[in-house]
Amino acid sequence: MDAAHLVLTDTDLSDCLFIGAFHLDQLRLEGSTTFAPVPTGTHLRHHIWPYRWTQRRCLAEEHHWRAHTAS
Repeated sequence: MDAAHLVLTDTDLSDCLFIGAFHLDQLRLEGSTTFAPVPTGTHLRHHIWPYRWTQRRCLAEEHHWRAHTAS
């Protein structure tokens, strides 16, 4: 999908996957946009140091990517 000049208003993107989309740098989000919450729990960085995910908004792809790289 070409997202150039696309405007999304009051959208829930918590389960949205942008796989295959391009020109996402030209996507405009207006109004109230909902993103997925960050993954929960404590994780090991470099298999040594535990850390928590930062409090922020994220795309659903991050959940898929983190689940894939955790194995």
